[in-house]
Amino acid sequence: MTIIGFVRHGVTDWNQKRIIQGHRDVSLNEKGRIQAAALGERLVGEEWDVIISSDLARAKETAAIIAERLSLKVSSYDERLRERFLGELEGLTHQDRVDKYGEDWEAIDLKELNIEEDEQLRSRGFSLIEDVQKKYTNKRVLIVSHGGLINQVLRELIGDFDNKIENTSISVFQKDQDEWKFDVINCTKHLKDTHKSNVKLRS
Repeated sequence: MTIIGFVRHGVTDWNQKRIIQGHRDVSLNEKGRIQAAALGERLVGEEWDVIISSDLARAKETAAIIAERLSLKVSSYDERLRERFLGELEGLTHQDRVDKYGEDWEAIDLKELNIEEDEQLRSRGFSLIEDVQKKYTNKRVLIVSHGGLINQVLRELIGDFDNKIENTSISVFQKDQDEWKFDVINCTKHLKDTHKSNVKLRS
């Protein structure tokens, strides 16, 4: 059976400034690179065979840093792993959103703002998972993606999941017959050491 590890990319300046990213191609900042390195170091003691990534820069860079630690190459970059398309909100700060749409901007119908709906997000996420299960039978596959997509996948698999997906968190699961089983969910234990000198970027 295929074991899947879903990883959210490291933090970006836009994350920290609360600017909506969506499909905007934003790179990691220094903290995000250190987070990715910390996760890579954590995974060194585990067996991973394949790394697949979203084609957006913040995910690609996270995947590359992890791959270096694991002596792997990123196998492919897939548009289906992109963050939710957030339409008219992309590039806007929280204050921009309030100024443009009012305090209750979150209540506006998604279609009015050209935002990708949950069903579409889940559909492309599970399309990718299905392909991975077929192509990488009995392999351990790391998938580097984005918070919105991972959240929708976990909601579908767990049912009552509604937690924020943390930067460089990892959720590891597999399908045993008709049941999905989890080893860890949204785990960030590796980030406890990112303030220490033993977590460094490689030149």
